[in-house]
Amino acid sequence: MKKLLLIAICFISAMAFAQAPVIEGDTMLCPMGYGTATVTNNAYDTYQWQVKFYGETEFADVEGETSIEFTYDAYNYSLAEVRVKVTFGSDTLFSEAIAIDSMVFLPITFSTIIAGDAEFDPTSENYLICPGGTITAKVELPYTIVQWYRDGQPVGTANDASYTISGPGMYYATAAPDDCPDSYQTTLPIYVEYNTDCDFGVQPIIAGDVMLCPNSNGTAGLLNNVTYDSYQWQVRLYGEEEFTDIGGATSASFTYDTYNYSVTEIRVKVTMDGQTYYSNALSIDGMVFLPVFFFTETDGDAEFDANTQNYVMCEGGTVTNTVGMPYTIVQWYKDEVAIEGATEASYTITSPGLYYAIAAPAECPESTQTTLPTVVVMGSDCSLGTNNPIAKKDIILYPNPARNMVNIDLPENSGIENYSIIDLTGKIILSGKLSSTSGINISSLSAGTYLIKLTGTGAQTTKMLIRE
Repeated sequence: MKKLLLIAICFISAMAFAQAPVIEGDTMLCPMGYGTATVTNNAYDTYQWQVKFYGETEFADVEGETSIEFTYDAYNYSLAEVRVKVTFGSDTLFSEAIAIDSMVFLPITFSTIIAGDAEFDPTSENYLICPGGTITAKVELPYTIVQWYRDGQPVGTANDASYTISGPGMYYATAAPDDCPDSYQTTLPIYVEYNTDCDFGVQPIIAGDVMLCPNSNGTAGLLNNVTYDSYQWQVRLYGEEEFTDIGGATSASFTYDTYNYSVTEIRVKVTMDGQTYYSNALSIDGMVFLPVFFFTETDGDAEFDANTQNYVMCEGGTVTNTVGMPYTIVQWYKDEVAIEGATEASYTITSPGLYYAIAAPAECPESTQTTLPTVVVMGSDCSLGTNNPIAKKDIILYPNPARNMVNIDLPENSGIENYSIIDLTGKIILSGKLSSTSGINISSLSAGTYLIKLTGTGAQTTKMLIRE
């Protein structure tokens, strides 16, 4: 009897523990947000999280997700279902699935109300204002967490949806909904200028260039048609409280440069009939751009040689360089000679040589920078070749940029079987095998740019991957 009782107790205990896992998690995600699902009832021997995407009938394993919890993002997992498969002893058990969705908000918008001596100029698409005029801008719902900016700087405690503008400048707001306080969007800018037809009286009013390109100059001058007895331009440097005179700046206009006057305020002090007047202040800033950079992708029989830092290609192979934003004014060069017509951000190299680009942002077309050179050489073993070249457009890599997971869709009979993720020094960071539709967990990668090399029987290609 005791033996039977012991067996019964063991059987009941095993039944108690060998129960299906229970999971809880975030089911409604903010745009570009993340959620986490966790097993909440028992500990099991192994875990394998699975996903069923919208329109599919079967769950598939999520590569690398083998712990008690699983973190997922809105981009990849909206309209998907996730569950966990566990083992306990010899038993394999499945949890109930949870459905993942994400919030979608309309793009941020705002309205404006003009009062007093202010108007909208349809030609310049700027607002023109005179002293006493105002433009009130209001961010529309559901964006209720708001910060207003003037000339790129936050405006004190301007955190209400509405903000009243009474002077010249470039204004915009960043805002987020209450439900997703980290999902910020930025409004279109509102440009406000003084109207030159205003009657300013004797009070000096100045206008000028407030956002300067790197290594450039700007000029400020008086708007009101008054000739004063004397002029003295003044500057207030960042962090200082008082304006100081600028030596030699004693005319009706003043020219200043980016290097000395970025993040400063300038004004003019004038005298007339023994009286001293001070103008409004202009906030001067300078644009700052990241150094020019480019991405490289190879196709067909071409690859990067980490030892020589050159690209090696055979007949039919290509190397495509793409200059990154915001550099949109581009000229490509081969062997220090401009390539006729090669003025797009991307250029595909099909022959050996030394290639580089000179590029500038559209906002500052004179602020050119030169990319690092790309050296392309012909391979010494091209006779080996590939017998199954793949068109890069047939391989889909998404999302890109990505944070946790990147998916690769391959054409049928591509021959591609393996992947290697390579950093810009040529070091292989991750590698593994692919199926026809594969997801790769890249959460362990640092943010940056990588190459993902796809290889197989008689086939290879390389694509660019950005880890956010």
